Amino acid sequence: MVDCFDPACKNTDFCKERKEACVTAKAISASGSFTGNTSGFINVQTATCGGKAGEAVYALTLTSPSRVILDTKGSQFDTALYVRTGACNQGQEIGCDDDSGGSWDSKLEFTLLYPGTYFIFVDGFTVDQMVGPDEGKYVLNVDVTPNPKEICGNGKDDDGDHLADCADSDCAKEPKCANCKPEIGVKACTDGVDNDCDGLTDGKDKDCNASAAYPAEMCNGKDDNSNQIVDEFACGCSKSSDCAKGEICFTHTVFACSPPCTQFAGDICPFAAPGSVCSKQTGECEYQN
Repeated sequence: MVDCFDPACKNTDFCKERKEACVTAKAISASGSFTGNTSGFINVQTATCGGKAGEAVYALTLTSPSRVILDTKGSQFDTALYVRTGACNQGQEIGCDDDSGGSWDSKLEFTLLYPGTYFIFVDGFTVDQMVGPDEGKYVLNVDVTPNPKEICGNGKDDDGDHLADCADSDCAKEPKCANCKPEIGVKACTDGVDNDCDGLTDGKDKDCNASAAYPAEMCNGKDDNSNQIVDEFACGCSKSSDCAKGEICFTHTVFACSPPCTQFAGDICPFAAPGSVCSKQTGECEYQN
C-alpha cells in the first residue's frame, strides 16, 4: 500500500484520491460539494469537538474576503468538522462542530474569512469499542460568497476591510454614523471619546486592546505590561499608515501594530499569532502551510 503520509507519495493518484493527509489535501477555491470515503483511514488529527477516527483533508484558498459555510449533510456516519488556519498539522483551530447540521451532520458558518488558505477536516466523531470508528462515505458542502457587503449595525467587519459599522466609510450615510470615525491610534484611544460610535471608549474598545496575546497592553503610548515594549500589538490597524513611526501593521495575521518581528529577540510570532513564524522578508508574522 502507498504511504500517503510520506511527501514522496503525495502526487500519486492513489493518495490524491484519498485526501487522508495534510500533504495530500485536496485544493479547492470555490463553492461545491466534494465526496470521498474515510473507511480504513488512520486517526492523525483531533479537534476540540471530536475527531478520533480517520479524516479527509481539504485546503480552501480564498483570494478575497469571503463568507464561508461548510457542512457534511449527506454523509453516512457521525462526522466532526473543523477548520485550521496557518499550518495544516499545527495551525490555529478557528472552528469545530459535531452535530449542528442536524442528526449526525456537522456545520460551520464563518461570517468572514480573510484571503489565505484554510484547512478543512472531515473527521469521524469517535471510535466505539463495540462497533468501531465513525467512518465511511462523506459529503463536504462548501458555500463561498466573495466580497460580502458591510452590514451597518451588527458589530462585525462584514466586508473584510477590518473596519466595522460606523468606523467603515461604507456606513457614512447612516444617520447613526454621523461624525463617527475609526477608533485607531493612540490619540483616538486616549481621548475619552467613542470615536467609532460602537458604545465602547478607549481601552474598552477592541481597536485599542487588539491582542489576545497581550490583554494588559492598551493602545495608549505606555508600556502597560512592563516588558520594555510600548503598545505591543495593542493598536488595531488596517494598514501600516495607521501605526506609529517604526511600527507596521501585521496585515497577514493579527491586524495590530508592532515593530517588525525581526526586531525581537527570538520568534514572537507563535505566541502573538499561533501557527505563524517571523518572516525576514516582510518583518511580519506569516502563516506557513
